[in-house]
Amino acid sequence: MPNSMLFALFVSLLCLQGVLSTTCEFRDGAYKLEWYLDNMRTVHFQLTLVNVPYGAIGWTGVGFGNSMNSGLDVIVVRVMGSRIAVNDESVLGFRSPWSDQNQDVQMEMASLNNGVLRVRFSRPLRTNDAFGDRVLNGCQPWQFPVTLSRMTLDGSLHMHGVTPRMRTVCIQRCML
Repeated sequence: MPNSMLFALFVSLLCLQGVLSTTCEFRDGAYKLEWYLDNMRTVHFQLTLVNVPYGAIGWTGVGFGNSMNSGLDVIVVRVMGSRIAVNDESVLGFRSPWSDQNQDVQMEMASLNNGVLRVRFSRPLRTNDAFGDRVLNGCQPWQFPVTLSRMTLDGSLHMHGVTPRMRTVCIQRCML
């Protein structure tokens, strides 16, 4: 409960400052991702996806880096009917991502009610997973897979249905 109150306070403060729409949020259609950096150097995310069909099986999330060809650090949100999972993964080239050896992402809350998926998760700005994770410090490209893309029953991802949107994010602008 304290995390949800902290996130609500953060969003309220940003709205008062007029910052939320330009620096700490990405929206495209049914997809919305909000984030902030706390004083413990942890990045907190809240993902919302609307119009998720009942019993849906698929994936979305957020990626860090320029492209799949150069390699991405990805946080994958899997929806399997009523089950929701969040994983720390990596991808290189046009193949399925693999789980990072160190799972540095913490799922804080997940729900799927009336077609609305809400997931809160966090990860350190800098992790101990030098091979799989990018340091999110400074300004760098983030990738936003804006739809629920296909996935097999065993959780293997198919290629995204819509090309992810890219935006350069400067995380220090989102400090709480």
